[in-house]
Amino acid sequence: SPGRARCLVLGMLPSRDADIRERQLTLLGKSTTADELEVVRETAPVPGSMAPILRLPALLQIFPALRRLSAEQKQSLAKLAENLIRADARVDVFEFCLAHLLATLLRDELGARVPHGKMSLEESETDIQVLFATLANFGATDARQARMAYEAGMHAVLPMHRPPYLAIEEWPQRLADSLRRLEKLQPFAKKAIVEGLVKTIAHDDKLNVPEAELLRTVCAALHCPLP
Repeated sequence: SPGRARCLVLGMLPSRDADIRERQLTLLGKSTTADELEVVRETAPVPGSMAPILRLPALLQIFPALRRLSAEQKQSLAKLAENLIRADARVDVFEFCLAHLLATLLRDELGARVPHGKMSLEESETDIQVLFATLANFGATDARQARMAYEAGMHAVLPMHRPPYLAIEEWPQRLADSLRRLEKLQPFAKKAIVEGLVKTIAHDDKLNVPEAELLRTVCAALHCPLP
C-alpha cells in the first residue's frame, strides 16, 4: 500500500549509531502515527540484513506504490526523508540517491514535465564535470585513479574540449543542482552521458556500491534506461 511503502522508505534511513537513531525516531514520532512509527522501527534492521548493492533496487520496487500518494503526501515524505538524512550532519551516497529519487518523483508528479529538453553537451560542461568528477572520486582509491577514470568517461562525452578533473567540494548539493539542470539535455546527449559514466566506472574493471547507486540514480533522474 502507499502508506506502508512510505514507512518502508523512512525505515531505510535511521542510522546505526544509537544516539543518532533515537534522534531520528523522535523526529519521526512528531510526523507519523504510532502505527507508522512501529512499521518504521520494524523496517530499520532491513538495510543491515541485505547486500548493500541491493538497497536501492529494492527501494525502487516500491516507487509505483509511492506514486499513488497524494501530492501533499509526496511532498511531506521528501521533506521528512531530507530531515532524517541531515540528522547526523553528513550525507552518504545511498542517502543522497534516495533523497534525489524522491525529489525527482515529486517534480515529475507535480510538474507534469516533459522528460527531456533541448540543451547540448557543450552548454552543460560544468554540470557534466561535477557529475563525472563525483562518480570518479567514489570509484577510485586515490586522486590519480580518479583523474584517469574521469578522463576515460569524459573523453567519450566531450572528446574535443573538456574541463579538467577536480575534487568536488560539498558534493551532495553540487551534484543535486547539476542533475536538475542536466534533465534539460537533449535525449542523445543524455545517452552519451550514460555511456560515458559506464566508461568511468569500467576504468578499473570494478563496480562498487556507490558507483552502482549513483549510476542508477542518474539514469532515473535523466529518464534514461539503466545500461
